[in-house]
Order: sequence, then C-alpha cells, then structure tokens
Amino acid sequence: MEPEPSPAPQEFDISVETGVVPEPLTGIESPFEDVPEPEELESGSGPDSDPSIEFRRTLGMFATGGEAVARSLFLGGVLHRFPTLRFAFLEGGVAWGASLYSGLIGHFEKRNREAVQHYNPAYLDRKLLIELFRKYGSDRYRARLDQLEDGLRFLSDPDETNLDEFAQSGVQSAEDIKQLLTERFCFGCEADDPLTAVAFDSDRHPLGARLKPIFASDIGHWDVPDIREVLPEAWELVEHGHIDEGEFRAFMYENARALWPQLAKYVE
Repeated sequence: MEPEPSPAPQEFDISVETGVVPEPLTGIESPFEDVPEPEELESGSGPDSDPSIEFRRTLGMFATGGEAVARSLFLGGVLHRFPTLRFAFLEGGVAWGASLYSGLIGHFEKRNREAVQHYNPAYLDRKLLIELFRKYGSDRYRARLDQLEDGLRFLSDPDETNLDEFAQSGVQSAEDIKQLLTERFCFGCEADDPLTAVAFDSDRHPLGARLKPIFASDIGHWDVPDIREVLPEAWELVEHGHIDEGEFRAFMYENARALWPQLAKYVE
C-alpha cells in the first residue's frame, strides 16, 4: 500500500480532516522536523447526561469520542495521505479499538470493491423471482407483486458512483487495515482497566493482530484515591494472568517509545 504522490508537502490539520478541534497540547516542543509529532487526542461525547449521576456522563465517553475520530481518520484517508503520522487516543482504553479493528476487517471482506459485486442487482433473475412468488407465495405476497421492483430497489441498487466505500482510505487488503491500526494508533489505558489485556489477544483478533495500549493515569482525579497504588494496580494485569511481563513492558514503555521515537535517546 503506497501513499498517493502529492504535488506539494501537506500539512495536517485534524480540525479540517475530522471536524474535531482537540485541546491544545502543552509542555513539549519538538526540535525534530523530519518526523511529524503524533497527535494526542482526548475527545469526549456524553449525550446521556444526568446531572444527578456524574459518572453516567463520563462512562465510556472518551471511548465513544475516540472511536468516532479514529473511524474518520481511517475512512477519510488521513492515515494514507500522511504515512508517518501517528495518533494516541487518551482515556478511552483499548477495547473500542479492538472492536473497530475487527469491524473494519469484517466489513472489508464483504464490502471491498470486488466483494460488493456479490450484491450486484444485475445478477438477480427478477422474472424467476416473480414466478417463485406466484408459485409458492401466500395470497398476501401475490397480491403485491406489482410492488416487488420498488422493494428490491430499496436495498439492492447501490449508488453506482460509490461502489468502493474503502477508496478514500487507500487500503487494498485486510493486511493494510491491520498495518494501519496496529502501527499508527495507540490507546491510552488507565491502571484499573482490565480490558487493556484485550490489546494483546492475538488469538481473537483478525489476522493475529496486537494493538498498542499505552499506560496513562489521571493521577490527580477522584478515581485515584491513593497515588501510591496506581502502578501496583496496573501490575495486577500480570498477577491475574491477563498479560505476561513482556506485554506489561510493551504497555508501560515500548509502545510509548514507538509513539515518540525521537525522544528515545533521552530515556535510554
């Protein structure tokens, strides 16, 4: 999968590409110009708000927002047009990323530009279908055979100008999807999230994929009653047998290092 040639250098603007305006990032200035800085996204969506139950608003809202942005980045072709740009989705965990990855693979297998021809209405023998309805259908159906064409058109006739719904994404295969979502996306996971282990469950992910969780903690928030317990709580993933020590190292260090390769020399 090769990125399309560009007549001039492109500048990434996430608010233009996805319609999302992220919070400004402060505290780090990169002296490196050859590799774009990764975008760190913290986007929340809480339509189910009840002022009497605070966590009803926050429950899953970062996952909801992150999934919407990630889907937009992928299907809109941002990952294809900016082949060195990486993204970190914060505070939403990684379970939604596993669901999105699996869903994209499944949809691609059935709706890529070749597979979608399986649903081509030109292949439907309408004359035979009418004969079968007349022979085997009840009176209720036979009385409405004049409406059959309208019913078939409702779901069977695609938009001929948009048969390849993956065209903008630039992907040509399921392996391309795996490469983009496992190499270009990182997922911020809190210490108390047991579903972080889902990222490493390659037996269940299509094509044996492993996603990239990165450790994150709102250490000053209400959900951290004792800051001394944050790292021990994350280690419980190993103690309970959900991940091994190598996967814990990837979660705590290696994936973050891959997200910020320019800074590796400062921590080694």
